[in-house]
Amino acid sequence: MKAIKLRLSRNFSVTFLTVSLAAAMTLLVFFTGYIWEQYTHYTILHNRSMMIQKLSSDLVYYDEARTMSARMAALTGDFSWEDRYLLYEKQLDEAVKEAAGLSPETFIREATDTVDQANKRLVEMEKLAFSLVHRGNGRQASTLLMSELYQSYKMIYKNGIQEINTRLRADSDENLATFRRQTFTAVPAGVVVLLILFFIMIGGTRVLKGYIGRITQAGVALQELNKNLEARVAKRTDELSRSNDSLNAELAERRAVEERLLRAERLAAVGTLTAGIAHQFNNINTISLGYLQILVAETGLPAHLKKYLDALRKAIDRAVGITSRLLVLSAPPAAALSPVLVGDVVRAALPTLLPDIEREGATPTVELKDTRPIFVDRAQLDFVVRALVDNARHALLEQPRRELRVETKDDGEQTCLRVMDTGIGIARESRSSLFAPFFSGKGEHAPPGSPQVSVKGVGLSLTVVHAIVAGCGGRIDVESAPGAGSTFTVWFPTRRTP
Repeated sequence: MKAIKLRLSRNFSVTFLTVSLAAAMTLLVFFTGYIWEQYTHYTILHNRSMMIQKLSSDLVYYDEARTMSARMAALTGDFSWEDRYLLYEKQLDEAVKEAAGLSPETFIREATDTVDQANKRLVEMEKLAFSLVHRGNGRQASTLLMSELYQSYKMIYKNGIQEINTRLRADSDENLATFRRQTFTAVPAGVVVLLILFFIMIGGTRVLKGYIGRITQAGVALQELNKNLEARVAKRTDELSRSNDSLNAELAERRAVEERLLRAERLAAVGTLTAGIAHQFNNINTISLGYLQILVAETGLPAHLKKYLDALRKAIDRAVGITSRLLVLSAPPAAALSPVLVGDVVRAALPTLLPDIEREGATPTVELKDTRPIFVDRAQLDFVVRALVDNARHALLEQPRRELRVETKDDGEQTCLRVMDTGIGIARESRSSLFAPFFSGKGEHAPPGSPQVSVKGVGLSLTVVHAIVAGCGGRIDVESAPGAGSTFTVWFPTRRTP
């Protein structure tokens, strides 16, 4: 019940305050408009009074100037005074008309006729005087302008002008007095309205102060609620972000494991398939090489046959190399693992690698830091070094900048072998198939017009390298972009993997 009474009281106060404020504002607007109207009227009356004073001076001046022009023409016989006379006559007529426009109608009926008749008589006598001057009777014209009749009309005109000025001033003074009375009446009413507005503003200020206090309390409570909500949202967002990061990491790891398993399965399938084939081809290669050696040992063979036999020997050697690499895919490399320094293997291979690099016009750079030994088959590590360097050398063919860098380093847990080149680079879509068997970007697999067309390759070198590194528990990182070169980084564990 108390809450209902407080609410009704508050509603009544607000309603009363609103109605009072609206009524006071209405009165204020009304009296403001009234005072403004009176002020505008006063401004008009003031301007009219100033104009009347100016016209009074002008009328007297123009009349005297006109009279003087006529008398000077009569005395001197100079006709130029007639021009001045006509000029002042025109200005005097305009001033009389303007004064008549400012005067009330009763004055127009009473005074204007008298002034107009006197002015006409004066003009007739002055024009007659000018006519006498033109005929050479200047003395007679001067006598006419100094006569009692001329002076009487002059006095009538002067008195009429004074009456015009007197009545105009009286009319202006009466209007000003009326304005002052109305203004003095409106000022107290305006003061009363301002007092009402003052008290209403005090009451309104109290009401608004109460409302502002309640709104401030509500705002503080809302801010506190908002802070709590933001904290809860931030906490929940952080939890979701961590969960999402964990899920993404798990998915990435799962995809990596799946890719490694799939690659291992492919390599195992290829190894199983090629093991038998490689053994059979090895037998054929061994027999072919044996018969070839017998033929080469024969004496008296023609030179062209020796040339053919030498080409055949190279082809058999290449076939032996291919079958050897195929056998690596299926042979268990852990059987011959032993501690080896990567730098020693690189140094041993450089004498046979550097001539080919320099022959291509490339600039080799070698930086071999001290490393810990790794557990690997030395011959297989030699194959890894040669394969990566040969691939880098082939990538530099016909490139404007030909640089090849080989370096080793040790970070404690792993030993790194890195081969970098400034060659043609590898397209992004080709990286996923880079270590797949028989995938190649050389020879017939190279794009038309590429310098790689002249390089022979069957797509097994990197496959064998990957198999050797994976067998040692290591990994290969590849960084490359078309036209920006390639970097192959091989990481070997410094501890023997089980």
